Amino acid sequence: MKNVFVIITLFMLASCANESNTTAAQVGYEIAGKFSNTTGGFPVYLDKLSFNGNQSLDTAIVANDGSFSLKGTIPQKGLYMVRASQDKSWIIIVDKGKISLSADYNDVFNYSASGTENAILVKFVNDVGKTRASLQEYQNGYMQAQMFGDNATMQSLEAKYNESVTTYNNTIKNMADTTKATLVGLFAATMLNMEQNAPFIEAYAQKIKTQLPDNPLADEFIARVNNETKIAIGKLAPDFQLKTPKGETISLSDTKGKVVLLDFWASWCRPCRMENPNVVRLYEEYKSKGFTVFSVSLDSNMQKWVGAIEQDNLTWQYHGSNLLGWQCPIAQQYKVTSIPQTLLIDKNGTIIGKNLRGIELETKLKEIF
Repeated sequence: MKNVFVIITLFMLASCANESNTTAAQVGYEIAGKFSNTTGGFPVYLDKLSFNGNQSLDTAIVANDGSFSLKGTIPQKGLYMVRASQDKSWIIIVDKGKISLSADYNDVFNYSASGTENAILVKFVNDVGKTRASLQEYQNGYMQAQMFGDNATMQSLEAKYNESVTTYNNTIKNMADTTKATLVGLFAATMLNMEQNAPFIEAYAQKIKTQLPDNPLADEFIARVNNETKIAIGKLAPDFQLKTPKGETISLSDTKGKVVLLDFWASWCRPCRMENPNVVRLYEEYKSKGFTVFSVSLDSNMQKWVGAIEQDNLTWQYHGSNLLGWQCPIAQQYKVTSIPQTLLIDKNGTIIGKNLRGIELETKLKEIF
């Protein structure tokens, strides 16, 4: 199944926390909280949200009746997290004054918080929770149907899943694009896959830059967008140079005019080696039509690198490496965090596919040629 039932998670809800204190003090706040379905006796934290690691600002012990109070100062109005554990946390907008929070300890999507903007935020989070529950049901049903070889049910559930994902993305985009609660819009935008929604995300980043000019989270979001969308589908693949095993310099731009599979791999990577026969077969089939492969090795040993090229019969001319392993600046430039990782690039140097392997790569090449 394409996009095999990716579990939709809230970026902020899944962030790790750094329980250090802050000295910034500009806005006084008080959160009067109450958890249901718990006996208390455990700590609860207030975290400032950040793409660079959340920061814990305050902590309290939850009473036996589930009540707690968090009181102190924050740098400014913003998105914060009331966190009871790594997988139990609730997003709220904290501003000066008193905020009431009621939450089901066993359901991070079932809560309420005082204030107009919090009402918008909580409803949005609740809607996302319902969508995630539906997606999980489709996933469970699909896996069960797969066990029994029920292809008709699998196809039906896949169609429902894809339809729900489309609705989910449209709901998020609409919230980010139209809400007057700009912090809620920002929170919504963080849920979108930046590469798959690059045009929308880039336009939104410019918009939020003017709406929240002095907001640290907005600044982090804009920086992340500028960084991560550089290699999104539809963008020009950044050029680079590497040395071949013979010491010759090759550039990605040398392949312009051809359809190129940019393949990050290594001799020690078993999945890479297992995929190589398929790449070799497709190269042989389409090389006369203008298809080639540019292999970037994350090896650190010249002998093993060259040996793998020969053993796997990788006969294309573009093999490059700086023998720096994971420290390869090209891999870092292309956000490579695991291998095999591939990008399909058209004749004009534009990225048209990512991580296509096996039948997906073959299907795409058939469409092109």
